[in-house]
Amino acid sequence: MKFSDHFMDALEWIQFLHFFSGKSKTIQVYSTKLKAMSMTSHSLIILGLFFSLPSTIALYLTTAREVYELPTPATSQKTDTRLATDLSWQRRRVWHHRHHLRNVHGTLNIIGWGTLLPLGVIIARYFRKFPMECSEWFSLHILCQTLGYLLGSLGWAIGIWLGNSSINYTFHSHRVLGIIIFTFSTLQVFSIALQPRNENKCRKYWEICHRLLGYVLMVLIMTNIFVGINHQSPAAKWIWFYVGVLVVMGLVSIALEIVRWIRLVQHQTVLLNSSIYAANSQRNEMNSIPQEN
Repeated sequence: MKFSDHFMDALEWIQFLHFFSGKSKTIQVYSTKLKAMSMTSHSLIILGLFFSLPSTIALYLTTAREVYELPTPATSQKTDTRLATDLSWQRRRVWHHRHHLRNVHGTLNIIGWGTLLPLGVIIARYFRKFPMECSEWFSLHILCQTLGYLLGSLGWAIGIWLGNSSINYTFHSHRVLGIIIFTFSTLQVFSIALQPRNENKCRKYWEICHRLLGYVLMVLIMTNIFVGINHQSPAAKWIWFYVGVLVVMGLVSIALEIVRWIRLVQHQTVLLNSSIYAANSQRNEMNSIPQEN
């Protein structure tokens, strides 16, 4: 192969190397000069390396810029926005979950502690013997107290979990009253197993303690329910609902108490009349006995 062929091949290679660097016009100028000059192959190699250097540097800088500029400000902003959106969605989901559990906690406590337990007390007071005797009063009393205790304990456990899992928990009075209510209710449930027999002398004292603790529990339960309702977001709705429940139970209790007092007065009147009649009969019998001279 002739030298001219090598020369032309070298020129074509130089043009190819500088195609991407925008040096095609410069190559054409140098090509005309090289055709007119007698240059060695070493000069062509050096010239090719010289012209290829800017192209190589430009390619490197372009690649480096593409690599290091991957997290552009716009991309970083989009990533931050997406992360903030995900966090906001997770917080909203956690808030809805906790709000749902708080509603369940309040509903169970109102039904268990605040409704079934007072209903059991009403049954034990007014349907045991007087004024309206019911042979199944004890079974109904145990049923209401057991269901109320189970539902209330479940609501209490949910409330304890909500308090322990909360970072900023400020419902300390509600928590303390809930623990006291759960403790006293547990004592009331287990005291049934320790109930003395009717002929036992301690039976009277057991009944006094059982009734007294039950009435104290009613006051604590109603107080704590209103304390818990004040921490709910739609407090007015919960307050009116439980006030309605208390009004219904209160009216029933007042009506039964009136009937109880009426029948008690009637019973005492009958006893008084019976004693008067017995005394008069005894006096008449004594007067009818002939006196001896």
